[in-house]
Amino acid sequence: MAAPLTPAQREELSAEAYSLNLRGFSAREIGRQLNVSHKTASSYVKAESERRAAERPNYRQFALDSHKRAIARCWDELDKNPSPHATAQLLHALNAGLSSIELIAGVRAPTNHKTEVRHELGGLDLDRLSSRRRSRWVCSYRRWRARPKPTLWL
Repeated sequence: MAAPLTPAQREELSAEAYSLNLRGFSAREIGRQLNVSHKTASSYVKAESERRAAERPNYRQFALDSHKRAIARCWDELDKNPSPHATAQLLHALNAGLSSIELIAGVRAPTNHKTEVRHELGGLDLDRLSSRRRSRWVCSYRRWRARPKPTLWL
């Protein structure tokens, strides 16, 4: 029976298991290379990924904090009785900051929705047009149909 691993050896094996996992090795393959069971290899990968995730900065919180600071600056400037134009700009910035916080926090759904624009020509009576107007309408309609179809982001 092998001697128990020291914490330093376990950390080294965890880092190696994590590296192999990032390169696409399965838990069984990692276990074979490190001479441990696949369950142990899997737990090493999980422990190392959790350790690295804890070390990463929380970008979501960073974004929230920066927007809160910007909103506080806007309020401070509004307390100084700025000109009407500056007041409008500060209120616009304040509204944008609050809107961004809502999006980051997940309180409000995103507003970009992909839609298609379709046009129906129901009930159009071309026989009532003169031949010259009808031919002009048909030409413009063909140009309209041949154009690239727009995608609107609402």
